Amino acid sequence: MQKITQKLFLRAHRPSSKKSAASAKHRPLIISFSGVDCSGKSTQIALLKAYFESLNKSVKVFWYRPGYSKELELIKSTIRKPLKPFISQANAKAKSKANVCARNKFGLKSSLWLATALIDTFTQWSIKLRLLSRRYDVVIADRYIDDAALDLSNKYPNSFRFGRILNAMSLFFPNLEQRILLMISHETMLRRMELKQEPFPDSEKARDMRYAAYEMLAKSGRYVVVDGELSAEKVHELIIAELSARGTI
Repeated sequence: MQKITQKLFLRAHRPSSKKSAASAKHRPLIISFSGVDCSGKSTQIALLKAYFESLNKSVKVFWYRPGYSKELELIKSTIRKPLKPFISQANAKAKSKANVCARNKFGLKSSLWLATALIDTFTQWSIKLRLLSRRYDVVIADRYIDDAALDLSNKYPNSFRFGRILNAMSLFFPNLEQRILLMISHETMLRRMELKQEPFPDSEKARDMRYAAYEMLAKSGRYVVVDGELSAEKVHELIIAELSARGTI
C-alpha cells in the first residue's frame, strides 16, 4: 500500500522550486475525511499528507473513534489491574444468571461506557486536536463528528440523538477548515468489502444504515463530496482542486 501511494503521489506531483519564507508560513489547517467503507479514505489521506509535506508543511493524521483513544485505553488498563479479581467474580455471577435484562437493555455497564466515551470524545477533540493544530501546520482528522455519531448510534440504537450531543460539544472544538466525504456506489462497496475480507465486518443491517446515513450527509451541502470510484490519482487531484477552489490551500 505504501509503495502504491508513493507511486501515485510522484506521478501527480513534481518537485517544486524553493519556497519563499512568506509562503512557508500559513495558519494551521484542520481537514476531516469521512467516507463509506472501502471508499479509499486511507489512501487519499496518505496522498494528501504527502502533498502537504512536499510543500514543507508539518502534517499529523489524527484517527479517533469514541471510547478508544490511547489515553483512555491506558487509564482502563491501569484501573483494571488491581480490580481484575473483582471483575472476574462479577462476570462469573452475571453469566450464571439466565435472564439478565441489563444485558440487552441500556444497563449500568452501557451507561458507564457511553458516559466515558463522550467525555473521551470531548477531551480528544476539544483539547488534543487543538494542541495538535498548534504544533502542526496541517492536521488531517481521519473520521470526525458525523462518523462518531454513526458509531454510537450503531452501538446504542434508539438511545440518544448522538448527532445533537456531539454538535453541541463541537462549540468547544477548533475550527474545521474543510470536510471531505468519499462516496462510492453500494454495489462497489460490497464488491470491495468482499475483496478486502474485513476480519470483523458490520452486520448487513448496520452496514446499510451507515451507507444510507452517508448518502444523506453527501446531500447536506456541508461536505466536499468526491467520487471514490475514480482512480486514486484522479480522486487526489480532485481533492486538491476543490481545496484550492475553496481557498483552503
